[in-house]
This record gives sequence, structure tokens and C-alpha cells, in this order.
Amino acid sequence: MSRSMGVAHSRVVVLGVLMVLAAFNLAPLATAQSQNVGKQPLPPPGAANTPAPNVVGGAVDVTTFVLGPGDVIAVKVFGHPELSESHRIRTDGIISIPLMGEIQAAGLTPQKLSKQIEQALSETLQLPIVNLDVIDVQSKVFTLIGAVARPGQYPMANPITIFEAINFGLGFGPYAKSKKITVIRMKDGVRQTLNFNYEDYKKGKNLDKNPNFMVENKDTIIVPE
Repeated sequence: MSRSMGVAHSRVVVLGVLMVLAAFNLAPLATAQSQNVGKQPLPPPGAANTPAPNVVGGAVDVTTFVLGPGDVIAVKVFGHPELSESHRIRTDGIISIPLMGEIQAAGLTPQKLSKQIEQALSETLQLPIVNLDVIDVQSKVFTLIGAVARPGQYPMANPITIFEAINFGLGFGPYAKSKKITVIRMKDGVRQTLNFNYEDYKKGKNLDKNPNFMVENKDTIIVPE
């Protein structure tokens, strides 16, 4: 055998050994990848029943929405990032803002509160411009329970009807009695029970006896089985 043929033969042997080693090293990886095909990360427990904030009723109308305890607002002072921050309204309805101290927020619309903040800041700043957004609603909620696909507590960014509220449950269970929906409401310390026939309303039947009434804060909507 010539010297050139011997070198070529050695290269083929080395290449063959490397290919065998690579096959052994890649086998476990290929197996693991085949086992994970089509798999997605599992959501955290309870995520399916946790609606995103402010999904009910659309965006908050800053001219009509009345702020309450638990709501989170973002205060932005133009040209003053050090004064721009988010605040959760306390149970006593108060927020604390730099250069102002404590200020009553609950019971005001975002628009009116922003004007009050501008007026208070004008004592130390020249023509302050304040923009206020509601980024989380917790003061006005309703609870949807029973035979629906997505039960849970929902924030109300704007007023909604009972028909709209039920639809946020993303459909009924197979044994849901959608003609016998009940709403539990506390009014001035007195428990009230309201009934709603979803199927009749959807078909436009008996609308005088089965009105599409407005949902109120802390209503509990029950879809029985």
C-alpha cells in the first residue's frame, strides 16, 4: 500500500469513529425532543379562571367612572417623571402623592381627580399637566359561578347588563339550566334575588317579564345545573 493510500485509509477510519460517537451523543437528545413534540408549558394553577383586569365593559371612561378603594391609578405629570407613579387607592379612599401629601381619590372620576392634582401641584410647579389612567379596577366587581366555562370574579370597568355579564363565562356547561339564572344582590343590607331567563332573552321572548337589567357592584350571578 502506498503512503497516500495509507493516509486516506486512516482518515476514513477516524471519520467513521467520529460518526459513531456523534450518533451515541445525539440519540438521547433526539429521544427527548421526540417526547416533547407538541407539548406546551402548563399554565399556573387557577389561571384559566382568572380573567384579565378590566376586560368587562371595555376601557374605563375617565369622565364617568367613579374611583373606589382598591382601584389602581397611574398618575403622570408631564415633564416630571419623578412625580409620575402608580397608586392603589387605600381602603379609606386616600392616595399619597409627592409634593401634595394625602388626597381623597375615592368618589371622584379620574378626570376630576387629575384636575385636583393639577391644582394642588400648581402651588410648587408652573402650569402642571396631569394625565391619569385607571390600570386596575377592584372597587366594582361581580362574581359569576356555576355551570359556565370560566367562573370567577370580574372587574367592571363600565356598566354592563346581565346578558353581557353571563357571556363573559365563555359558554355554559352541558347540564346548565340557562333558563333559571339567579342573581344575588345586597341592597342596603337586604338580600335580594333576581331571576333571568337567558334563553328567552336571546330569542326575544317575554322581554317585558324578563328584562336585561344592569349588573350592580358585588352581584353574584349563579348558573345552576
